[in-house]
Amino acid sequence: MTTGAANWRVRPYHRSDIDGAMDLIAACYDPEAVNRERWRHDHFGNPDGIDGTMVAEAGSALIGMQPMTVNRFSLDGTDITAGVLTGVMVHPDWRRRGVFLGLLEACEHAAWAAGAALVT
Repeated sequence: MTTGAANWRVRPYHRSDIDGAMDLIAACYDPEAVNRERWRHDHFGNPDGIDGTMVAEAGSALIGMQPMTVNRFSLDGTDITAGVLTGVMVHPDWRRRGVFLGLLEACEHAAWAAGAALVT
């Protein structure tokens, strides 16, 4: 997705994005929130699900990120697949430009493509 003059796009997260992701986390939360191993474990590459994390980038900089894992769950005794969204972030300099919505829509599409019955 490319949006107007802002010229940013949303794409799937790649393992090579880890440094940019850490910079984004520091800008959105606090430098002390940057714990590479915790973020890798909690959000990037969950072995029990499909990693559907999406990033927004402008040029070579990550300006937003929506971690998502697609997992199997049991709901009232029925096994379902669900996309679970956590920890969305948009760089303070890029807020109010549609980045959040673009990340959310990309995650929804990825979850539906992976067979999810719901996204939460």
